[in-house]
Amino acid sequence: MKKIIGLLLFAIVPTLMFSEVVFMPRVGIDIHKGIKSKMLDEKLVEWINKALDNGKADGEIVTHVTPETLPHSKPLITMITFGFDMQFISHDNGFTFFWNNEFGYAAGFKAYEKFSFIRKLNPLGQDTVDKDTGIFNEKQKVMMISTELLFGGTFRREDALNINFGVGLRASITPQTLALIKGLFDNKFPENNTVIAVLPALGGTFGLTYYFNDVVGISASVSDFVSFGTFISGKAKAEGGKIKTATAFASLGLSNSFAMKLGLSLRVHGVRN
Repeated sequence: MKKIIGLLLFAIVPTLMFSEVVFMPRVGIDIHKGIKSKMLDEKLVEWINKALDNGKADGEIVTHVTPETLPHSKPLITMITFGFDMQFISHDNGFTFFWNNEFGYAAGFKAYEKFSFIRKLNPLGQDTVDKDTGIFNEKQKVMMISTELLFGGTFRREDALNINFGVGLRASITPQTLALIKGLFDNKFPENNTVIAVLPALGGTFGLTYYFNDVVGISASVSDFVSFGTFISGKAKAEGGKIKTATAFASLGLSNSFAMKLGLSLRVHGVRN
């Protein structure tokens, strides 16, 4: 009950602070692409190796990471999205606060680097990890939950056609990431079909809305965000309670997300000439 009351207050209080509130149920397409950056790779290698050196025991020899060994599957994911966006607009100067929320789904993705793991078959053998490069079309479902907090403006508010823009923060995560975090506390680890992604991002949006009257309209917008985070997709087979073989696609670093949205606009306290 406390959570419900908190969410209601979070939604109602801004309507009291701003003159106009817009609710936008919508659908869209989000294209997510991993990016390889030489400068960032070198900095990541420096940070990781420093952490390895600081954490090693006396006399221990650690294997340092190189830019060539960093995971760069550079996944290309095209997701259909369903969202519910909100805009809180001041009539005085058009200042707009955006709170955008969406759920994205893709039946698969394309990647350019694959990792394969095989556990040693006998005490004298060694676990092996191979890296293959190429074009891999992986038929593994990807689900993503995202939220955006943006600040910007809305123009032509008294006309039928409104123009808006906003810049700010976006955070994306997969439901399986949340399940994995919970599983770690329960000493459980998923064995098959796991997609993990944590993608904080910076970017912005630009949109147009046409109102048929003071309340109802249609909207179209585009957005672009650059994120720094982790994407891991893995499949594993277990035997005797231990993982025997596994394949994975992984990227650490930058990625770009470009989205197109189309939806219905419902506004409260709107004005139109």
